[in-house]
Amino acid sequence: MQYIIGSIFVLWLPGYTFIKALFPAKELDNIERIALSIGMSLALVTITGLLLSYTPWGIRVTPVTLSLLALTITFATAAVVREFHLIRTHENSIP
Repeated sequence: MQYIIGSIFVLWLPGYTFIKALFPAKELDNIERIALSIGMSLALVTITGLLLSYTPWGIRVTPVTLSLLALTITFATAAVVREFHLIRTHENSIP
């Protein structure tokens, strides 16, 4: 069970929140969003690991988990704010 949750946390969630922050509207199909999410997750996890290798904490389970959690929460917050702003702007433009 922990492998499934870990795989979702590493291979899908960071990329999904990043793509959702970039494209808050329904501009992408579900298949496109899933494919971009997996690709961006792989890129983000790789960059995070590279940056962590230059820190004193190194690449261990706890620093990787905490940094991916912080990254995902940051992107999720940006996605919620952008989607709220888009909805609010759309409501104000309707007469």
